Amino acid sequence: VYSNQSSCLTRGARVEEIKRKIDNMERKFNINRAAEDGMGRYPLETTFELMGIDVSLIPYLVDAIMDWRDTDDLEGVNGAESKYYEPLGYTSKDGPIDDLKELLLIKDITPKMFWGNSASQLEGTGRVSVTVEGEEEEPDYPLGLVDLFTPISVGYININTTSMEVLQLLPGMDQNRASFIMDMRFGLDGIEGTVDDEPFTNIQELRNVPGFQTAEAIANVSRFLSVRSATFEVTVTASLRGHQRTLVAVISRPSNPKDIKILYTYWK
Repeated sequence: VYSNQSSCLTRGARVEEIKRKIDNMERKFNINRAAEDGMGRYPLETTFELMGIDVSLIPYLVDAIMDWRDTDDLEGVNGAESKYYEPLGYTSKDGPIDDLKELLLIKDITPKMFWGNSASQLEGTGRVSVTVEGEEEEPDYPLGLVDLFTPISVGYININTTSMEVLQLLPGMDQNRASFIMDMRFGLDGIEGTVDDEPFTNIQELRNVPGFQTAEAIANVSRFLSVRSATFEVTVTASLRGHQRTLVAVISRPSNPKDIKILYTYWK
């Protein structure tokens, strides 16, 4: 990908250093699926509970996200549509979320909620954390929306690469079940990335997890989980004579590993 689009950076010169990072998108929950009416409120409500958001704010945050994502102009009980956003200079999306940073445009969603306590919090966003006099300072959150969601994926979550927190966003999944799944995946030493890891080869293997022994339970969880990833974000950073350029490409790899499609690219 990089070699096809880097001529404006190198112009025939030798690149001094190239750094690559590949992130599989199926390790996160697709935000568009989580905000669908058919999913109910569970995934988003659980998200904010895991983040430690004040319970009195959760109905407003959930309704605002669902109103941004749905295709009508009807406000949820605690939500917001274009009437709220127009004085701010834009309108409600009323369609699928294409860039996760759209969440920062939504009523009551703050940069801290988006970034959590990640090292990249507020970095490069042009935003600063401001406390208004007389208001309580917003607390830090152990994780952010960026840790849990992606706007681009096939819609299934890869059980072999996802986190325990993402698993808990699924209907019928609680902390204990998610913990059992992670323990099985990590093997006897309980450490990810070691030789005794036991990745799932198919969803039927979840029958060994308490709570998933029935055919009905497996059928339910199969609506959300997979054992492979098909969408990847590739980030390539090249250094030349003290200058850096970063290219990001989102690619799709279907069942045939040779049939790779570039969904889109952009310079960062």
